[in-house]
Amino acid sequence: PEDPNGEYLIEVDRRAVDPGSAAVCWDVITRSGSELVAAGSHIEPDLDTNRSRVAELIASAVARDVRRHRRGLLDEQDVEDLRYWDLLLLSDEYRSMDAAHVRTRASMIERARSLRPELAPAHAVHADFVSWCLANALDETSPERIKDIEAAAELAMDLDGQHPYILVRCGTAFSRIGDHTRGV
Repeated sequence: PEDPNGEYLIEVDRRAVDPGSAAVCWDVITRSGSELVAAGSHIEPDLDTNRSRVAELIASAVARDVRRHRRGLLDEQDVEDLRYWDLLLLSDEYRSMDAAHVRTRASMIERARSLRPELAPAHAVHADFVSWCLANALDETSPERIKDIEAAAELAMDLDGQHPYILVRCGTAFSRIGDHTRGV
């Protein structure tokens, strides 16, 4: 299938292996066709019966491979050039206590917040990230940092407080700063 706005093409092919099974092969290619990002295959004894399971397997593999490829491109791109969802998804790849990773992750999250302040995910990720920094002694605990976490989490909850992603990120942030009632 081709996504007219996407940056990748995914080609899927089905080949008979023997009378009772089929191999499903896929390639992930950059839209320009200049690079094979990943390839995979799966042999399924009963493809017609297990079609949705095989589709999920392919989708998971493709998502993992595309994310890994996009992460590799970060070394070549400035944070300012990345889009909202790329910033949030790729910032999670920087879960390390390395100072350079912490700075990169912070700049990615702040850029996402500035791009789409009306969307809850970046505010929830910010609250979670800052609370993670405090919990891991990467930042000094101060009343201002606690207020920053609370404000970001409260804003995210006000914007989309019923979404599970927002609830998990904000709940984690509240729990890390000792507000277990709101954390639960």
